[in-house]
Amino acid sequence: MDTSLSTATTIIYETLQKLSLGKKTCCASYKVLVEKSGYCKNTVHKAVDELVLREKIIKRKACNKVKGNLPNVYELV
Repeated sequence: MDTSLSTATTIIYETLQKLSLGKKTCCASYKVLVEKSGYCKNTVHKAVDELVLREKIIKRKACNKVKGNLPNVYELV
């Protein structure tokens, strides 16, 4: 992992890795990332944005015609 990332960003990336169960993608809501990481929602948002900006992850919104918005899909790069 990139040593120039903040501690919170590194922990969010590691949380996404754990949630992916060894695969390259995972689905996770911000609520789940907050619960698993222990950081507040604002910190999680900033960390995810930084990971996207630094091209460590690709974030895709998921939606369903019946249920509406679903948890984001994250691809670990």
